[in-house]
Amino acid sequence: MHNSEDYFLLGTLSKTHGVHGEFVLKLNNIDADDIEEMESVFIEFDGLLVPFFISEFFQKSAESLIIKFEDIETEEQASEFVSCKVFTQNHVAPPKDSFISIAESIMDYQVIDLKVWDISG
Repeated sequence: MHNSEDYFLLGTLSKTHGVHGEFVLKLNNIDADDIEEMESVFIEFDGLLVPFFISEFFQKSAESLIIKFEDIETEEQASEFVSCKVFTQNHVAPPKDSFISIAESIMDYQVIDLKVWDISG
């Protein structure tokens, strides 16, 4: 088993997609853009977290994406993982309210353009 505090749930592999081992990943309140920086994830299989490298993905809708993992090459191989949960380690997970934290970090700034004027926020 794994300590749930150490991992962040990205979503669930809801079904296979195509014949080359792709999946539809139903996202769990996360943006597809947040996954872009991830090289690998963990798939929960038989109670164990198994690491997989991400080959490619693209956004299908606001709530799901199509994802392909290395070493899963056929629809038959992929079908074994349908309904499995996908996790990342907490230190890799995007921060909750990431937009707010970015906005807060740039408030009260001052930029001075030496040729024109003071630009402040």
